[in-house]
Amino acid sequence: MGRVSRRVSARVYWRRRILLLLVLVVIVWGAVKLIGTVRGDGKPDPAPTTKASASASPSASQATEQPDPGLLPVKLTSDAAACDAETVRITPTVPPKQQVGGDVAVDLLISSTSPTSCTLTPADAGLIAVIGSGSSTVWDSTRCSTSLLTDPVEISARWATMVRVEWSGRASGSKCSDDEAYAAVGDYTLKLGTLGGEPGKASFSLVEKKAEEPDTEEKPTDGETPDEG
Repeated sequence: MGRVSRRVSARVYWRRRILLLLVLVVIVWGAVKLIGTVRGDGKPDPAPTTKASASASPSASQATEQPDPGLLPVKLTSDAAACDAETVRITPTVPPKQQVGGDVAVDLLISSTSPTSCTLTPADAGLIAVIGSGSSTVWDSTRCSTSLLTDPVEISARWATMVRVEWSGRASGSKCSDDEAYAAVGDYTLKLGTLGGEPGKASFSLVEKKAEEPDTEEKPTDGETPDEG
């Protein structure tokens, strides 16, 4: 017997069309949702990371490698070589109104023409100092065991170092002993320098030592008491 085809009604036809459309919508929605959770290269998005706070404290190793510059020890000259005496310049100045009968302060401004830092050792540099009055020599360091400057001085390149020293105020005599007389009131000159270096010179005066003012406060005699009224 031949196959008999039955014509589908319009109602059944549209019902099938609508069902097919719904299936397609569900498939498309599922695909879009899946693509939204997957990166374009097929790898899932990495988990979010938390950035370190800018104010976090550095690790112990970082603190060791990068110490606070403000706490670093500063030393202008370290293990500096000895100064060439010919490159050293010493400029003396003597503060005014210094009195006879005691130590006399002397300021020495020490510099070097050397392009590198160096250490001036007075004994090795042959430092000589002479104090005179008119044509007479009052004090000569060559007659003494030590000069005005006794300790080594570190000189930084292109910088000058100020050092305060003291002259005893006494004449050198033959042995620079403590028994020599003090220099008198008057005008003096100081010349000093290193062996082969450029000498420095200063003029100064010594004034009379001020007498101690007597104590004028009245003291009560025996049997008397001060009036407190």
